[in-house]
Amino acid sequence: MQEFTYTPLRSAQSTRLIKILPGEAISSIKCRIFEINLHDLPISGYTALSYCWGSASKTEPITLNQYPFRVTENLYAALQVLCGSHNTDLFWIDAICINQSDLEERSAQVQNMKKIYEQASRVVIWLG
Repeated sequence: MQEFTYTPLRSAQSTRLIKILPGEAISSIKCRIFEINLHDLPISGYTALSYCWGSASKTEPITLNQYPFRVTENLYAALQVLCGSHNTDLFWIDAICINQSDLEERSAQVQNMKKIYEQASRVVIWLG
């Protein structure tokens, strides 16, 4: 099956958010990812997740816009908890919302991180 591929962001003032979709099994995490402009944030707000990435060699599968996507074990554990307690919220999670393979996008998003965290309605810190 084809892996998830990112669509380039439309502007330097854009980022992506994810919505964890309600599911029947906590072992099957499904998310929807979409682009937003940092000036047009959803009224309901979003949660920014801060966490330790963990080993890139140890990953678990999730589904992102109906395509397979791999996340680190530590992020997967955080998503399992968030899925069970906040499944109607929107999230900004750097490893998912930033195309880590695109150095130009990654650099632009790092410049926006202060604003992303400041504008979050909630910040969750995951220690594992």
